[in-house]
Amino acid sequence: MADEFDVSLTATLVKMTALNHFPMVIVCHNRRNRVWYKTSPMIAEWWRPVRALDDQTFAADMLLRGADEQNFPRKNPADAWFDFKGCDRHEVEEQSFLLPDDEILTVLTLPRQAIA
Repeated sequence: MADEFDVSLTATLVKMTALNHFPMVIVCHNRRNRVWYKTSPMIAEWWRPVRALDDQTFAADMLLRGADEQNFPRKNPADAWFDFKGCDRHEVEEQSFLLPDDEILTVLTLPRQAIA
């Protein structure tokens, strides 16, 4: 869609998140911590991403260890991204994209239990 409308991937994902059609969170990190995030309005308020990029995430593999970018989402334990009580019982789908200035943008698709 970004190519079709000649806009950035980041702008496209921000718009998709705001449209509230999918239970998703987008989050941007640099090497030290979270820069910004946006959640779909349907998501319960406790599903807010942690500040530090967890070492077990695919995003950390890419940003900190130079792993190749993947063009598909992968499952990861929710407690790699969130820290509320019980989040360890859930999985999220994670797909990350490298950005300029040593940052990474991650799309997290949340389980239906995240919908408020």
